[in-house]
Amino acid sequence: RLGGRIAVGRQFTPEWSANVALRLEDVELKNPRTPTPAVVLNDVGSNFLSTVRFGVTHDTRDSGIMPGEGHYADLGYEQAFGDFTYPRFEGEYRQYFTVHSRPDDSGKQVLTVAGNVGWSGDQTPVFERYYAGGFQSFRGFSYRGVTPRTGGVATGGTFQVLGTVEYRVPVTADDMINVVAFSDFGTVDDSVRLSSFRATAGFGLRVVVPMMGPVPLAFDFAFPLAKETFDDTRVFSFYVGVNR
Repeated sequence: RLGGRIAVGRQFTPEWSANVALRLEDVELKNPRTPTPAVVLNDVGSNFLSTVRFGVTHDTRDSGIMPGEGHYADLGYEQAFGDFTYPRFEGEYRQYFTVHSRPDDSGKQVLTVAGNVGWSGDQTPVFERYYAGGFQSFRGFSYRGVTPRTGGVATGGTFQVLGTVEYRVPVTADDMINVVAFSDFGTVDDSVRLSSFRATAGFGLRVVVPMMGPVPLAFDFAFPLAKETFDDTRVFSFYVGVNR
């Protein structure tokens, strides 16, 4: 996969912003697993992908890193043209509530409720379809471990809906170490339906290392409560940063 992305944005107010992005990529799909599903076989070889995305964001968070109050909302429309022609609509929302804090406003215990939904047209190539799994999308499953499969081959979905509920509590006086409890849930499918619903529950740590700046290290353990037999699961995940 070789290519790039050019984006321009405009900040209208401290909360409202918009952007437009052009993406150009050359994607080569080779050596597929046999027997090869038709949805994969159609995209074998070199493919030129070009898309334009328009997005609008409303952000009231008190911090971009481990926020305690506010929300983040993003709506986007992407149109592919060239070798592939299909639309894509996506929406994301994250809300943060401070449930308790110390008198000096430190030591915030924060409840996060978040979700995202996406739909992509039927002509979406297999390498642009939705796959979930991993810290940034669905803890308790491997990277791209949640997806429709044909003959055991991951083929991706054209519909995705994911959600999470997380509670964060600092355990040190300097707020450098936090524990979290969470549940992730949702599905990826080849049509708009919720018949293959998955859910996980788990716990983790957020550790801020001063010499590395304010971005925390995230260590999570998640266990599936509902899954498909063909899903790829993974209990432990590690990530630098908190993009949830």
